[in-house]
Amino acid sequence: VDAIVACSSSQYLCKTIISQAGIQVQNEYNLLKASDQFPDTTSGGTLPCKKILFIPWSPNSRDPTDVKSSLSTFISTAFTLAISVGSKSIAFPAVGCGKFHFDPSIIAKDMLHETRKQLTKYKIKMNISFILLPIQQNVYDEFIKYLNQMQTVDLMVSYKNLMKKQDDQSTIAYDKKIIKITLISTNDNYLMKCKQEIIDLARIFSIKSKLTNKHDMLDWSQNTINKYYKYCLKQGVIPTLDFENVTIELIGTKDTVHEAEKYFYELTSETFKEARIHAVARNVIWSVELIPNSDQWEQYSFKLNGIIEDAFLKEYHHELPEVILAI
Repeated sequence: VDAIVACSSSQYLCKTIISQAGIQVQNEYNLLKASDQFPDTTSGGTLPCKKILFIPWSPNSRDPTDVKSSLSTFISTAFTLAISVGSKSIAFPAVGCGKFHFDPSIIAKDMLHETRKQLTKYKIKMNISFILLPIQQNVYDEFIKYLNQMQTVDLMVSYKNLMKKQDDQSTIAYDKKIIKITLISTNDNYLMKCKQEIIDLARIFSIKSKLTNKHDMLDWSQNTINKYYKYCLKQGVIPTLDFENVTIELIGTKDTVHEAEKYFYELTSETFKEARIHAVARNVIWSVELIPNSDQWEQYSFKLNGIIEDAFLKEYHHELPEVILAI
């Protein structure tokens, strides 16, 4: 752990931590105490941490409102100090649950609530631990109880996201679901190992696929684009259509990404079919003379035929290649 929090108001806790940390920390702590510079930090000494954060905690009364306010200050001060020294993990004591004899239910609830509040405020990833003595089974039970209750909140966070195609004002709203997993362990090594296994497992079952040179999607109408987005999102695939670089990026599980790729080709086939029907319905086929004055003609593909016919109907004659209409 990067930082251990010590309650400087608890002589018993401070004495225990300092004796374990060694003479260097003892000297640093004495200087802080002599000048009354709490809250402040010392080095980690011989303890398995980089910094020790000495922070006072002494509620004005045993009233739950005063306790909550004092714990809020205690936790927020720890975050401020930890972030200032670059810590990525903090270990907190369950203050008040020893000789102060505070209700462990109140302590656990308020400490967890403020910790979550600080993590949300700073929007950072930080490993948080609460250190308990082996004899504090009742305190452990209260922390577990409120931690489990917190898991039911924001387990699935839904919000609206908008997809846009360049300057077109059409948008597609969808719900994105985020699943949070809380791991509990008395051993940091087991905790990190389990976390890594979950990450590895997620990577095995999810992929990112990139389709390149997909010029066919330039022929898609806005309705077709919307249709594809809706299909992907319904399957749990996040699509990104880059019309400038004619690429498609798909993120999801292997099976759903594969289905999204298949659906892309199905929509492209439908687009070609519509272009063919449009050309046949008008009984118009555009051809090109292979060699000037040779009277040897080759029909354009249905796709190009549709593009040329569309331009002709819009009277964009200056964009048309030199062709002869064959009916």
